[in-house]
Amino acid sequence: MRYQNGFVLLVAVCAAALASGCLKLKNPSPSTSGGSPSPAIEPFRYLMSGVAGGWRTDFSLAWSRPWGVAVKQDAPDQGDIFYTSNGSVIRLSSEGTLKGWIGGGRDGWHQGSISPGASAGSFGMATKAAIANGYLYVTDAKNSRVARWTVDEGVFSGWIGGGLSGWQTTDGAAVSGTGLGFFSSPYGSAVDGSGNLYVTEYGNHRIQKWNAGGVFQGWVGNADTGAWRTTFEAPAAGAGDGQFKGPVDVIYDSVTDRLYVAEAGATGNCRIQKWTTSGDYEGWIGGGSNGWKTGAGATCGDGDALFNTWVYALAVDSSGKLYAADNPSNHIAVWDLATGAYLHWYGNGVDGPSTGAGARYEGVGTNQGYYGNLKGLGIDRSSNQLYVALMGRGLHRLSTAGVTSGWYDSIGTPGWQTGALPGDGIMEGRWVLARSAARDPDGNFYLSEYVSSVSMGSAAYLKRYDSDGNYLGWIGGGQDGWQTSDPTNSRGTTHGYLQAPAQFGFDDTQIYVTDSSSHWVQIWTRTGNRVGWLGGGSDGINTGAAPASSGAARSFNNPAGIAVDSAQGYLYVADRLNHRIQRWTTSGVSSQWLGGGVAGWQLEAAAPVSGAGDAAFNTPNGLALSGGKLYVCDSANNRVQKWDVVSGAYEGWIGGGQDGWQTGTASGGTGDRFFKMDTYGLFTCGIAVDPEGTFLYVTDYDNYRVQKWVLSSGAYVGWMGGGSDDWVLGEAPLFIGAQPLNVGYSPTGIIAGPDGDLYLWRGTSGGNPVLVHYRQNP
Repeated sequence: MRYQNGFVLLVAVCAAALASGCLKLKNPSPSTSGGSPSPAIEPFRYLMSGVAGGWRTDFSLAWSRPWGVAVKQDAPDQGDIFYTSNGSVIRLSSEGTLKGWIGGGRDGWHQGSISPGASAGSFGMATKAAIANGYLYVTDAKNSRVARWTVDEGVFSGWIGGGLSGWQTTDGAAVSGTGLGFFSSPYGSAVDGSGNLYVTEYGNHRIQKWNAGGVFQGWVGNADTGAWRTTFEAPAAGAGDGQFKGPVDVIYDSVTDRLYVAEAGATGNCRIQKWTTSGDYEGWIGGGSNGWKTGAGATCGDGDALFNTWVYALAVDSSGKLYAADNPSNHIAVWDLATGAYLHWYGNGVDGPSTGAGARYEGVGTNQGYYGNLKGLGIDRSSNQLYVALMGRGLHRLSTAGVTSGWYDSIGTPGWQTGALPGDGIMEGRWVLARSAARDPDGNFYLSEYVSSVSMGSAAYLKRYDSDGNYLGWIGGGQDGWQTSDPTNSRGTTHGYLQAPAQFGFDDTQIYVTDSSSHWVQIWTRTGNRVGWLGGGSDGINTGAAPASSGAARSFNNPAGIAVDSAQGYLYVADRLNHRIQRWTTSGVSSQWLGGGVAGWQLEAAAPVSGAGDAAFNTPNGLALSGGKLYVCDSANNRVQKWDVVSGAYEGWIGGGQDGWQTGTASGGTGDRFFKMDTYGLFTCGIAVDPEGTFLYVTDYDNYRVQKWVLSSGAYVGWMGGGSDDWVLGEAPLFIGAQPLNVGYSPTGIIAGPDGDLYLWRGTSGGNPVLVHYRQNP
């Protein structure tokens, strides 16, 4: 039994694993209190986006992804700012001084690492926050509940959800559902003057009302025009009066005594709704015209008085102006609350109001005042300061007149900063959506990244760090040598450019990169000079434009994993959508592949169809090479296959709930010895063998964990994740954690270093990208 940050992780240990020595029990460390188990897996340093000085030992610095913002409007500490970020709520003074954070199962505003989870006093994914009557209310989308804390002391005081009545203090996530008092992806919350709590449900397309005692009062959303429903009816999305599509934020304005609701979604309603606290629907604004109106038909778009599908956040100032964060259009729209008249917008790096289409969509500028990837808004009504949360780009401050005055990013210098934007992955040493990680023979670390959006720009490259975590530069963009300038707009489909780099490997002199959407393998020298690419249906190293996808010999269709055998001069490439593994020489000669249900290397034939039986693949992904054997993540089949690289003989698979190398078909699952692999992503199966050739490590993407297996026998050792600090047995963790001990946010890469060291890459967009260096049995 291991106690970790307020929740209990029960570890069932099988006798066979103990007897084999694969799974080790931890010995108590000396202590006057009787001791506690020493960790067998210890995350002791982190490489984080934009943090100077290389490896850090304090993970708590990596908070560049705020979501929701709330401002304290009364004394004491009037003007303090509270913003949600993954599994915590961070508190700042109005001067930008960090006061601490809550979460991780501990009371009080504290500093140190936080381990999000499902325990009482923890968040799985904190989204929006509201302050009223001395309490801070936080919606927790992953745990399907709303948590309440005292504002001044930061003391946890219960949660609601799961169909239960009253504020709960028990551990465990609330049950998600559609029934009365259940939540499905709750995102926004607001509190009225009587202490009633209103919660938007993105998943159920409705708003719920709870009283101050945590008792469910009713809901609206199924074409309601008056009164809160107290009987069950399955909620449904809609665009008519009294209906919602993905409501994400709700605010209460005491002057008008009304609720205002923002909707979001790829096919959203593109409007802001108004409701009374009695459940009466009063209309919406948007659609390109002024005034509150009723009926369906809000037009989506980018012009004045229009919203563009994703309206993420709302705020109201003391003069009756409504501010709306329009995420796709990268601007803040301002409306007159009483009349519903559209006034102007802020953004594009310009102080003051703007009107018309303009250039509001260029949210990638390198100065303050650009609002790419808007997520949250908060207003200090006494000082007329507006705080804007940008995912991956920090917290920004401007006046309600639209004059910018700085930004805050907790991985940088304390206080409000001016100048270049924080947390921008297109800038030197920073990541937005870094995809995969690898280590070269000299101990340098490489991260691949590509972004392509209006809010973040367009760039694709590899970034390199030395063994101490110091940033060394990037390659890509059609240039020779390691570059240190900002690699903006560097994507391409010609020689030396990358489009969507997936995974990569090394020999003594070169770097090999699978570029999925360009359907080639790019080659650079280790000094950063362009060599050429492989693919396109012919032998040899090419230097022209990228080829089209193909199932023919010597061609690729979305290549993913790569393994390099430098001693034999071979490359092995997971030709993902051709459902095969190709073999090339490092000089560019290929005519052989594995797959299609046939053992042995196949010659000069079209790509096989996918399959689930022996020697067949369905979307193969990550690769690892050790001792003349090739290990393949067979993603859609939820298994890892083993092949002999000399003869091409098929030697079985692991997974499917069993020990040992198996034959036949596998099934996926969440228990021991099962994989639940993602079938879409290019970066969702990291696989590695330790230098001694003893253990195989696999990232189990949809189970939020890393699995460990004995390489020779295929015996299962266990998994880490969900707060564990040892290899454990049992069901996969049920929540997504944002901190190292939780693995969390679907780990995408693993590197096995010397002395049992592991480097886990968690680079998806849902959480702070970080490379975590673990020590085993430290």
